[in-house]
Amino acid sequence: MPEQILENASVAVAVDARPAWLDQVEAIDRQILAAKTHRNTLVPISKLPPEILGDIFEYQAHGIFPWIYSDSVLSTSAVLWPAIMLVCKYWRDVAINHHALWTSLTEKNIQRWPLFMERSHSRHVDIHSDSDKEGIATPLFAALAQLHRVRSIDLRIKNTEMEQIVPLLNVAAPNLQTLYLEATYENRWYVGEVNPGRWITSLRKDFVSELAQNLRSIWLSGVCFPWGAYASNLRELTLGSQLPARGMGMAPAATTVPVSDVFHSISLSSLESLSIHNMSDVTIVNDLESRAPIALPATLKHLTIENSSTSFTLPIWFSAPQLDFVRIYIDTFRPTITMDQFQDVIRHVETHISRLTSTIERLIVHSPPDHFIIESDRTKLSIPSPTSFRFNRNAPAARILLVTPLEHLIRLELGGGIELPKQVLETISTRLSQLSNLTLSTSPQTIADLFTIMCDHSAEGVSCTSDPVINTEQSIQHQPVLPLLRSLSVVHTDFTWIASDGTQLSLFLEMVLAHRVKHAPRLGPESLEIKWCDVTEEMVESWTINERVNVYWDGETGRFSPSNPSSPRGPVLWDSENEEVYDAGIDLDA
Repeated sequence: MPEQILENASVAVAVDARPAWLDQVEAIDRQILAAKTHRNTLVPISKLPPEILGDIFEYQAHGIFPWIYSDSVLSTSAVLWPAIMLVCKYWRDVAINHHALWTSLTEKNIQRWPLFMERSHSRHVDIHSDSDKEGIATPLFAALAQLHRVRSIDLRIKNTEMEQIVPLLNVAAPNLQTLYLEATYENRWYVGEVNPGRWITSLRKDFVSELAQNLRSIWLSGVCFPWGAYASNLRELTLGSQLPARGMGMAPAATTVPVSDVFHSISLSSLESLSIHNMSDVTIVNDLESRAPIALPATLKHLTIENSSTSFTLPIWFSAPQLDFVRIYIDTFRPTITMDQFQDVIRHVETHISRLTSTIERLIVHSPPDHFIIESDRTKLSIPSPTSFRFNRNAPAARILLVTPLEHLIRLELGGGIELPKQVLETISTRLSQLSNLTLSTSPQTIADLFTIMCDHSAEGVSCTSDPVINTEQSIQHQPVLPLLRSLSVVHTDFTWIASDGTQLSLFLEMVLAHRVKHAPRLGPESLEIKWCDVTEEMVESWTINERVNVYWDGETGRFSPSNPSSPRGPVLWDSENEEVYDAGIDLDA
């Protein structure tokens, strides 16, 4: 009997353990099935001829990482080819013998560049190096010896190495499409022997016009463009000095460029984009007649000139027929602009903005005492203000606002303490039907006038007095202004300022919020930011929207820290990043 019981117990244990074994077997079967499925998906590809399979590899290698080297035609094969070769022996053999694996010459495989040139089978190669190490010139010599095979050159190397490389480019390069050369310098701020920054001028004129006729894009920094050369093949030209910062005993060598050579190269081209940066160290010799006509190509749509002299910037800009995008930053450290030149600039900006066919959704107009700033979707302008006592910095801002298409504007920022007439504010505010974000850093009178207009036009057919207590209403036929306003920011403003009628500026803002936010119909804004303004605790409490208002003031960091809500200048009532509310227990003017 005991033996029978033991036998039955063993059978019971075996029966109980059988489902666990079955689960393991089923899991193994699923893994085998997945492996067979994966193998079966590879079999049709692996049966392809090596030529077709290699082309598939090349297509995949070039397309999987499109953000790498996005500004050039360099291949990404150096990133993906190793992963392809690890799949199987057949794939490895196809990949190793495919030319695309060997067409990207970078600093990572610089010691094997001769091998890469040999195994690429006379295909076009791309050269890329971003290294400050010495000795980069030697392997470059070997690669550039076959410059006729090079499709793109992207070099950011030391100026001593670049001086040896640039002369090698003055040979036939029929397949070269992109040329990026940036010479880097060492900055030394101590007294002693230094290497003065100087332009590398060994690039010949015939390189652009004859030797590299398929060249479409040039980016030069520290390397002088051969002005005067025919550049009919170019579509994109970017130039910059990239000279070292001036330290003890360091001064860039003088470089002189005739204006006639500059216009000769640009006008006889098919450029679509022209960018010139940091040309203040270049001496521009104006050898043109004062009224000589200059014609830039009609294909030019994008123009950028930064930190360059007035004599260099304005003739190029004024000669461009119709531009889609303009970025002009004239050197403000050495302002030489005259009153007449400034007026010409404003007239040119008016013409450019008024004829833009695309909608403008963002506009920034700043007019601090020393320079004038205009930014929009397609225009960025920063020029020094004339030193003449006759200069009125408010008039240009008003002219720009009146000619700009404002019907689709979403964001508007007015700064620099400019003061606009109330008639101008009336005109532009009625056209801002889509505005949702408004930032003001103007004169207190301009802010008071705008807030009065916003209150008077707070509802259709209703006009309110400027007294938030009396709130007398009159029937006037008009539409509410800024109906879609959602965010209002006021920066660098003294809210204790008193208007001519004795009303404090803070009451104008309180009036706007009372008529537009707290009473129907609700128009907004839905959020309010007060940044670096002179205010009191009572003012801030009267401005709250949904019991919140952003107040920032900190002389060092520019805002309050959540760990220190009671700054010497006052508390922060709401921190927009942490959404924490603090008690306002300190007078902000104390």
